[in-house]
Amino acid sequence: MFACRQVVGIQDGVGDPTNACGLPYGTNACAECIATSCCSESAACSADPTCVPTESCLGNCKGDPACRSQCVIDFPSGTAASVAPLSACIASKCEGECNLACGGLAGSETPPDAAAACQSCLTTSACAPAEACASSIDCAAAFQQCALACPTWDCAETCRAAHGAAVTAGSSLDAGPWTSFVQEWSGPCGTACASGGYWSCVGHVGWPAPKSPAVTVAYTGFEYVSHAPVASLNVSVCNPLDLACATPLASGQTNATGTVVLKLQNPPDSNGLGLNGYFQVTSPDKTYMPNIVYWGYPMSEANNPLPMDAYGLNITTIEDEQLAAALGVTVDATRGQVFVNVEDCLFNPAPGVQVTIDNQDPAIREFYGIGNLMPTATDRTGVAIFTNVPVGNVNLTATPVAIGAPSSKVTVQVRAGWITGANLFPTP
Repeated sequence: MFACRQVVGIQDGVGDPTNACGLPYGTNACAECIATSCCSESAACSADPTCVPTESCLGNCKGDPACRSQCVIDFPSGTAASVAPLSACIASKCEGECNLACGGLAGSETPPDAAAACQSCLTTSACAPAEACASSIDCAAAFQQCALACPTWDCAETCRAAHGAAVTAGSSLDAGPWTSFVQEWSGPCGTACASGGYWSCVGHVGWPAPKSPAVTVAYTGFEYVSHAPVASLNVSVCNPLDLACATPLASGQTNATGTVVLKLQNPPDSNGLGLNGYFQVTSPDKTYMPNIVYWGYPMSEANNPLPMDAYGLNITTIEDEQLAAALGVTVDATRGQVFVNVEDCLFNPAPGVQVTIDNQDPAIREFYGIGNLMPTATDRTGVAIFTNVPVGNVNLTATPVAIGAPSSKVTVQVRAGWITGANLFPTP
């Protein structure tokens, strides 16, 4: 028995009994379970210098969700490939011994001050899907690593796709345990888990260089109220310096599913970054308001399935009139409107964010939310609306109230009678 225990990493009376297979685990019970059931995964991590800091920190937390959350923030190198296999093994085989309630996911993408409440909600309302995700290597990697490792949406979506978890917004496709868990995490437990309130990347964002000289972009248009797909929209991809989109980089028309796939070249600019431009979207029969939509980051991946809910601002002229009436605004046709979607470091719609525009024209009106309008900051939709904005370029700044510092600063153009859509991800 002594020899067998030594083989799996338990050293009776030698060294620290809370260590096993190269890493600390905080308690004897957890270390013994790791040594018996997850030793190869632990040893693989211990041999990976990018894995060790995070897993060592997590092990010493003894399951405390706030501590685990802080480890993820303090040691982002935990996005190493050897993390997910170890994490999934612990969740599936040593959950109880290592004090990981419902797989321990509460501390993965939750701010430290919300981690305990998140764990309580998951334990009460979503333990089974949380355990299923935590116990799956792909789901654990998709949830715990992709957003944390990626500063741009296309990077995160490419990462999720590699783990079988990328599902286009509005799709009926099922990505297994990922789908079930994320629905609970961002839905019933969204408030407790502070969904949209993860700001650890602010001040540390660095955008990646293009990985491919060409890029394929999938744009999906949907009807603003019903969310039904909109066919026959004319869509062009435009360089941000080409304010009239006189020379589109690619053009096409949406099909019956509201989607158009466009291919274009994506050489690095003078700063070594990819295209950070906009779509120009018009309706041939003028049923829908013309709009330009900024996707909000320099594209770096070969494929960019842009999120439908953040980009397809297709509002009928009648709906625009109804919206203006609901807001108590008389729309000036010589001006434009700006619709903003604010998202946090994990690409979730962000509540509690103030958005400012640098043009101080007194005719500009600002509103937050959809339906029940908020007076001073975004609600869980992350939406801000500016009406009657003068034509020209404007600078938008998003400032989460919780941190009191800007998370995003972007420049967009406004056209007379058009809607400008701007997605405000955290920016450098």
